[in-house]
This record gives sequence, structure tokens and C-alpha cells, in this order.
Amino acid sequence: MANEQEKLADRVSRLSAELDKARRQIGECRHEFSQPYQATRTVKDAVFKGYRGHGSDPEPVYEYFDNTEYGWERKCVKCGLTQYTTKSKLIITGHKPAF
Repeated sequence: MANEQEKLADRVSRLSAELDKARRQIGECRHEFSQPYQATRTVKDAVFKGYRGHGSDPEPVYEYFDNTEYGWERKCVKCGLTQYTTKSKLIITGHKPAF
């Protein structure tokens, strides 16, 4: 545990070193991912509303809305790394007779 007297700069250095170590460990993991499963995420979509101000450099104004994004997720059973994608590819298997 961190010492109560630990200076803020020392804490940042210690936590940065721990984060670097954890990232290296994830990078060295021989990932074994679970089967992909459907997942959703909330993303912000911007809608342009107009300009504020006048002259040669008016400021654009946007309004942001929450939108649900549908995708796929998988998780490494060893280290817990989660991967997310919205991309998919068509898989065609087998044949069916056409009469």
C-alpha cells in the first residue's frame, strides 16, 4: 500500500511504472480468447448546429447525442484483455440443393 506521506509526484511515478509493467505483461500474454459475443456501447454523435460569432473565424457549435453502437466483444481468459469491434465478415458454409 502507498504510504500516507507519499508525495503526489512520487505516487505518479510509482503508478506510471506499475502501469507500464502491466501493459508489458498484457503484451507478453499468449492470449486465449473466449468466443465472441454480441455487445453494445454508448457513443457520442455530434450534430452540427451552426456557427457562433461573426467575422473571419466563427466558432462551430455542435450538439452531442448518445447513440448505441452494436458490435462484438471477446475476452482473454488468461489476462482479461477485452477486444471490441463493430466489423463483421460474411461466412458462407455448405450447399443447399436448388430444385
